Amino acid sequence: MSNLSSLAEIQKKLEYYCVYQDRCHQEVKQKLFELGVNSSDMDLIVVHLIEHNFLNEERFARSFARGKHRIKFWGLKRIKNELTARNISSANIKLGLTEISNEEYQATFETIAERTWNS
Repeated sequence: MSNLSSLAEIQKKLEYYCVYQDRCHQEVKQKLFELGVNSSDMDLIVVHLIEHNFLNEERFARSFARGKHRIKFWGLKRIKNELTARNISSANIKLGLTEISNEEYQATFETIAERTWNS
């Protein structure tokens, strides 16, 4: 990808990719790989995305934890394992898990238990 216009196009495409939904570094690198971007250009694009706050792993960990708990009713261990599988740092995983309060976690548990009991 030595052509600057195509590099700029790919960069813009990845900006939209990150704006649509919070992404982790691994997802962005996978997308760049699928687009056939070489590793030096890949690094430039990832740095650009981080510098312009399109790519933020703390924000990703927080929104991932919130969403998976509230929508899919995942527990803390499953969320932690999924974030670990995405190579998120343990510090960002801890921050992400703070998005789920003990009260909310308990309420979710009771909802699932009641659903299971009724079925």
